[in-house]
Amino acid sequence: MPTHRFTLSGPMDGLLNGLSREGFHAMLRSEADARWSRFVEENTDTIDRERTRLEALGYQGDLGTKMFRSVRYYRGRGQQAEGVDTSEREETSGQRREYVATPGQLLSLMDEHVEKHCFGEKPMSPAAGWAHFEQEYSQAVTLAVQGLTGSDKLTQPDAQAKVKKAYKNRQYLKRRQRQAVAHRAMTLAQLQDDD
Repeated sequence: MPTHRFTLSGPMDGLLNGLSREGFHAMLRSEADARWSRFVEENTDTIDRERTRLEALGYQGDLGTKMFRSVRYYRGRGQQAEGVDTSEREETSGQRREYVATPGQLLSLMDEHVEKHCFGEKPMSPAAGWAHFEQEYSQAVTLAVQGLTGSDKLTQPDAQAKVKKAYKNRQYLKRRQRQAVAHRAMTLAQLQDDD
C-alpha cells in the first residue's frame, strides 16, 4: 500500500518550527538561502537520521527541498513574526465560526468508494480518488454543496473545498487504519516466530 503523505519526526519538526519562529518566511530569498545553509550545517546529524527514516518508509523525494518549502511557505504563514502561537491569536480574534458538518449520506458514499476503489491491485492517490468520486457521484456532490451553501454559512468555493477535503481525509484515515492493522499483524507474527 503506497504512502502519499510523509510526515517529519518530532525532533525534525521542532527544529523547523524554531527556524520558522525566527521569521524565516519573511526573509529575503538571499538571506533565507544563507540561513538555510547554516541550519543544514548545524543539524546535519538530525537531518541524516530523518533522511534514513523517510527512505526506509519509501520516500523518494528530496528531503532538503521538502523541509525548505515547509519552513519557507507553510509553517511561517500561520505564525506572526513575534512568535505568537495560534491559541493566543484565537482568544484575541473573537469567536470561532460555527462548525458546518458534511452530510452523513455523502460520508457513507465516500467511505464506500474509498474502500472499493482506493485500495487493492491499483490503489488511487487521494487526488485521483477524489476525481473519480466526483465524476461517479457528481449529483450527490452537487446536492451536498448546495446544502452547505444554502445554510448561508459557506460560500460555494468553500463548500466545494470542504467536501473535497472530507473525501481526502476519509481516504487518509482509512489508509492509516489499514496500516495499523498490517503493523499489528506483522508484530504478532514476529512474536509468534520468536516463541
